Amino acid sequence: MKKMSQVLSSPITLFGGILAGFLIAFFGKPLIPFLKPFSTVYLNLLKMCVIPIVSTAVAVNLRRLVGEKNKHIMVKWLLVVLCALLAAAALGTAVGFALRDWSAPSKDAMEQLTHTGGTERKIEFYTVSYYHPEEIEVEEHSFSISTFLTDTVPGNIFESLSNNNMIQILFFFIVVGILLGILPKADTEVITAGLEGIYKMFCRFVQNILLFLPFGMCAMLAVQFSECDLAQMVGVVGKFILLQWIVMVVMILVSFFIIQLRTGLSFKEHLSALRRTFFVAFGSSSCIASISVAMEDSVDSLGLDEEVTKAILPIGITTFQYGVIASGAIAAVFGTGIYPVDITAQTIFIIIIGSIAFSLSIIGAPGVVAVSMLSIILTPLGVPSETIILIFLATIPFFDPAAVFASVYANIAVTSIVAPGKGRKKHEISK
Repeated sequence: MKKMSQVLSSPITLFGGILAGFLIAFFGKPLIPFLKPFSTVYLNLLKMCVIPIVSTAVAVNLRRLVGEKNKHIMVKWLLVVLCALLAAAALGTAVGFALRDWSAPSKDAMEQLTHTGGTERKIEFYTVSYYHPEEIEVEEHSFSISTFLTDTVPGNIFESLSNNNMIQILFFFIVVGILLGILPKADTEVITAGLEGIYKMFCRFVQNILLFLPFGMCAMLAVQFSECDLAQMVGVVGKFILLQWIVMVVMILVSFFIIQLRTGLSFKEHLSALRRTFFVAFGSSSCIASISVAMEDSVDSLGLDEEVTKAILPIGITTFQYGVIASGAIAAVFGTGIYPVDITAQTIFIIIIGSIAFSLSIIGAPGVVAVSMLSIILTPLGVPSETIILIFLATIPFFDPAAVFASVYANIAVTSIVAPGKGRKKHEISK
């Protein structure tokens, strides 16, 4: 049994699962109906554990951080997050403008891609990765801080749980953690012990699920990419995908160097430490499904402070999706290359702030509706949102895994800045 678990957790086995998934997606489409149930079940098992793990980890560890001596950590985290949000938006904007002329499509190419010459505003989306084919009305969306705050505070926590509204669930357990920290320890020991027990129980369950990660990745990747036609992903659309990959790779590299400086691990140790996080994030294309693994790897492998990491990393991964910010900025700049837009300081400001608002507004929004919120950035620029939304939806399967991992990895980098540097000490002791 031990030997079998070693084989399943081997990098070779995991890469084999990835390769098999891509081969089936493009050359073994008849197998997709048989793999789809397994893909759904495996991803749902991971997601099933997220709310128990995240809620208990946030509540228990915030209880410890509420003390006077730890207040500076929360303030430091918020400041670092603000800088990281602006940096992600600036990165996407800079890469987009640097390659704007190269990526600008011809008029003929745009007519073939969009099919939006008529007056109908109803658009059909079919090649949408893991999203279900659906027909929606493309509406103009606006973002405001007041709306975001209103949607964050749950009126009924049980309704939030039944709707799987992660941001409201997180808010509730943040309040629970703060209250546990304020009240006398003697009054909260039983509740805290119960929350810790739930956390450990589900973490053990996730560890067992991850033994079957090669099979899960094979099924998830095969299903995710099965609806894509490679013949269509050339020319302009290929350039858009390449732009997205460039900005995600840059974000990943920046995060890598930040974590390296904070932990002092060797190159090989670093890659080994976050191997599982990469496979889960890339294979599932889900930030939510990656939270528990990212927390475990950050604490056990990178050596980041356990209390701080388990309190802020789940909130960061759920709320601050840096890959989405950069991706939205790229899409906005891409739109300015298609339609006549005067590039001024105000234009750049709108893209940077709009891409941050876009990432915050899609929290909890389903599938196509979330992507349609790109109009938050595009409408103030005077760019018709339908065309860019179509391109974004058609290409999302090809860069979404990288965007998800970039978001998770950047949040780990932010946490490494805030958390006390135990990683470096751990490395030095091991020497």
